[in-house]
Amino acid sequence: MAKHYYIKRAGRISGPFSGSDVKTGVKTGRLLEQDLFSRSKDGPWRTLEGVFKKIRAKQTEYLLKTCPVCGISLVSESKVCHGCRSNPDSPAPV
Repeated sequence: MAKHYYIKRAGRISGPFSGSDVKTGVKTGRLLEQDLFSRSKDGPWRTLEGVFKKIRAKQTEYLLKTCPVCGISLVSESKVCHGCRSNPDSPAPV
């Protein structure tokens, strides 16, 4: 069964939303760090702060991953560098 979440802002409850909907809302700015979420309309409610931290960490990891051959940023989970076409998992040339 898919997980669904409810969002609470200024006392108003919206949802249910899928986990993917929540992540998209965080990334696009539609959801705020101080918004509350819960698996149930009745709570318990928690802020989205932890979700924001996880997404920021992934974005930072993505930005820090570079090709060992040409140095350009790599697309997440890419098997081939889009700049020089090398395999980023291969050891860098000596």
